[in-house]
Amino acid sequence: MKLFPRILLIVVMMASASAMTSAQSSKIGHINTSKLLQIMPGRDTAQTALENYARSLQNDLKTYQQEFEKKYQKYMQEEANMPKLMKETRQEELMQMEERIRKYQENAQQDLKEKEQELLQPILKKAQDAIDKVAKENGFTYILDTSQGSVVFVGEKGKDIMPLVRKELGIEDVPLPEEGESNQLQPVQQPSQNINNNIEMPDQEK
Repeated sequence: MKLFPRILLIVVMMASASAMTSAQSSKIGHINTSKLLQIMPGRDTAQTALENYARSLQNDLKTYQQEFEKKYQKYMQEEANMPKLMKETRQEELMQMEERIRKYQENAQQDLKEKEQELLQPILKKAQDAIDKVAKENGFTYILDTSQGSVVFVGEKGKDIMPLVRKELGIEDVPLPEEGESNQLQPVQQPSQNINNNIEMPDQEK
C-alpha cells in the first residue's frame, strides 16, 4: 500500500540570498528518514496488525461475494418457471446486493488507509521526537531529509545524524535496509477485488 505519510520532511529552505549567506555558519545535518522508518521499533508489529486487519476485511468481502453468487445461481436455475413479478423482485434483490458489495469494497479501502495511519502515527512521532532531540542536543540549525529527493548535494561539512538517532532509539545494531526498499506497510491482502467478473446481472427486460 502506498499510503506511508511523509510527515518527517524537515528540510528547511532558505528563502533569500541573505538567509543563505547566514546559513554558511550554521550547523547542518542530514538523515535518510525512509531508511530510519524501516528499522523503527514497532514497525513489524504494525505490519502484522495491518495484515490481520486487511485479511479480516478481505474475508468479509469474500463471504458477501459467495452469498451473492449462491443467490444468483439459484435465481438462474429457477428463472424459467418464475412469474414475472417474482423474477423482477429477485433481480432487484440481486442488484441491491451487488451494490452493497461495491460500497463495502470502497469503504473497506478507506478503512484500511485509516487503520494504517492509526498504526503508524506512534512510530512516526517517535522517530520525529528522536530527530528533534538529537538536533537540539548537538546544536544543529538545519536537518535535511535526503530521502525526499529535494537535496541534490551534501558537502563534507554536512553530518549524517543517522548513527546518533539510531543510538537515541536504541537500534544501533539493526542493519539499515538496502536502497530502493519500500518504507510502506504492505498488507498481504487488500479488500479491493471486484465482484467475480463472470457473474453478469440478468436483464430486467426478460
